[in-house]
Amino acid sequence: MPPPTPLRKSYNLTAVRLLRRAGDERFLKFLVEAGIVRRPGGPPGLSLILGASEVRLADLAAAYAALARGGAMRAPRMLAGGDAGGGADGNAGGGARALFTPEACHLVSEALTGTPPGAARLDGFACKTGTSWGRRDAWAIAYTPRFTVGVWAGNFSGEGSPSLVGGEAARPCAIEVLSWLDPRPRWPAPPPGIGPGLVCAETGLAAGAWCPAKVKGRLLAADNRACEVHERRAVDAASGALLCSECMAGREVAWRVLARWPADIEAYLRARGKPGLPAHEGSCAAIAPGGPLFASPAPGGRYASAGGAVAVKVLAESARLFFFLDGVALPEEGDEFVLAIAPGRHVLACSDAEGRTAKVSFECVRGAE
Repeated sequence: MPPPTPLRKSYNLTAVRLLRRAGDERFLKFLVEAGIVRRPGGPPGLSLILGASEVRLADLAAAYAALARGGAMRAPRMLAGGDAGGGADGNAGGGARALFTPEACHLVSEALTGTPPGAARLDGFACKTGTSWGRRDAWAIAYTPRFTVGVWAGNFSGEGSPSLVGGEAARPCAIEVLSWLDPRPRWPAPPPGIGPGLVCAETGLAAGAWCPAKVKGRLLAADNRACEVHERRAVDAASGALLCSECMAGREVAWRVLARWPADIEAYLRARGKPGLPAHEGSCAAIAPGGPLFASPAPGGRYASAGGAVAVKVLAESARLFFFLDGVALPEEGDEFVLAIAPGRHVLACSDAEGRTAKVSFECVRGAE
């Protein structure tokens, strides 16, 4: 799907996968710096990116206002009125600080305005909505380069209601107010860090040498990543099995461009009947007769760490490994990494390209900070 779609339509799985790659501790630190989370309580989790933290409307609007002004963050300051329930700080304000890059602001605003990618200028109002668990809160933030409007709808008792949906209860009001304040917004030109280039039609990254479909797109000057999903691999012409230098001799070899997706995406595709990377030739001498073995964590082990991290090391001949924590696919692919994990009992599974699987049960406890 096009990159703006998950943000505009609030796809939860996309957000959770992004947080898993970035790290929840790093994301929590960012939320604190942005003023969205004021008193962190307990260890962060993947639900944090879905709104599992209380936030004041003024603080949320201030963060979106930073997007509107190209990344410059200013703390909210109450000009008149106020309330006893936690309105914006009367003594807040002060100088601006960089919270986002101009390129990030442009791309997010492009998605939230619905402007076609690559347009010379953004058009219209940027708007994001949200609905809390149990439909107790409905909110919307709408902004232009000049104004940011935040609207909350709900019951002061905290009681939920089927009608409390951000897109229906809060968005119309936010858009109407913003249309009075700035009926014809003028957006700045895209920042110089975004330029045209060829991208892989499937991954959206800069096109690699073997990407089968390349389209015109935009690239970030600061991002030097290129698509590594598509590879030219040797396969058996008859069976389609992958071949290596150890098992090519005496076989009819065909060279094909194959997609080597990250483990979690490939597991998702396989679960829906989509073809994944072919298995290696079963008679290859380079393949060990046994499957992967866990060197760490140990079976029944109990691990304590301040950050909830457990070292994982697997002994395996297969270069293609798939990891699953409590039945959920992980993005890790190597045979050695550090796993950020919540306290409790867990089961970690590792499967290789030949389908051989090893499992280990262990417990993680929160250590001293």
